[in-house]
Amino acid sequence: MYKVLFTVVLLVVVSNGYAANYSITDLGTFGGNDSYAMDINDAGQIVGSAEDSSGTFYAFIYEDNNMSNIGTFSGSSYGMGINDSGEVTGYSQTSSGVSHAFYYSDGTMNDLGTIDGYESQGYAINNLSKSVGRAYSSSTNHYAVRYGTDQIDDVFGGTDSIAYDINDAGIAVGTTSFSGDSGSAFYYVNGTMTPLGTLGGSASNAFGINEQSQIVGGSKTASGYYNAFIYENGTMTGLGTLGGSTSYAFDINEQGQVVGYSYYDASDTFHAFLYDDGAMIDLNSWLPVDSDWILQYAYAINEFGDIVGIGINPDGYTRGFILYNNDADRPVTDPVVPEPMTVILLSLSVFGLAKKQSRA
Repeated sequence: MYKVLFTVVLLVVVSNGYAANYSITDLGTFGGNDSYAMDINDAGQIVGSAEDSSGTFYAFIYEDNNMSNIGTFSGSSYGMGINDSGEVTGYSQTSSGVSHAFYYSDGTMNDLGTIDGYESQGYAINNLSKSVGRAYSSSTNHYAVRYGTDQIDDVFGGTDSIAYDINDAGIAVGTTSFSGDSGSAFYYVNGTMTPLGTLGGSASNAFGINEQSQIVGGSKTASGYYNAFIYENGTMTGLGTLGGSTSYAFDINEQGQVVGYSYYDASDTFHAFLYDDGAMIDLNSWLPVDSDWILQYAYAINEFGDIVGIGINPDGYTRGFILYNNDADRPVTDPVVPEPMTVILLSLSVFGLAKKQSRA
């Protein structure tokens, strides 16, 4: 049983006309410096990876203020996606030093295999236990794939393709090259890979899809910079930025709320954002001015508006965080969170101070 340092801060502010009542929690580590929060389900379970004192990262599930190591094949492991049943996908280094995608359920981590012995990764899993990611067919070429619970069960094709998300209808999204372009967002269903186009530039990437088949990602514009987008009904719409040149969207929930990151000024410093009701909100604007957090990436949002990602904590470390929506109407069976106060600092027998490789 691992114990971690966590901080809960009540936020009651108004930003861009948006009232927010959120608590931020530092998820901690396994004794090292850094951690990464990559996904959250509707039960509030968070998946990611955290460092131990030797510098090794381990995939985790975080729930009820506790981070649990879910295992490894040999070296570092990284949890990337979790469904509403608590099944997890990600990837782990093997004894030979290469990464293999895994499926985790009920205490067991299954190796999902590879193509011809090269590397594979899992990035997202739906509620039917189907996960997606990529598998290498050589040391340099890789294909978007779908996994079952014990092996690869579909290879999408394309050129240097990768799948980042899949919904319960089995529609997957990701990036590949069409006709020699520099990379295009796609959706894949029934064996067909369909390009989404761009916002006027030369490339695009799709990272998230919800059950309404709304797709989010990032696309180059005519100016050559990536901007976050939402794609629906055959139309790609740019979401803008926080004032800088670039933005990416990583996830969208059933309410159409989008999370990601954006450069927010001319210095191209990046901040996590929530896009809701036509407005892109800098999540750092919800923090008290003396919080000393910098929220950099928002990777996932669940149906209650809880947001997870990574940021720089007050001690200067890269940490996974959750912004918990205190105003959400939740089932009574949901875990109880601490009573909100203006500022609460809770310490639990600190085991240690708390990488996700970019999806871009």
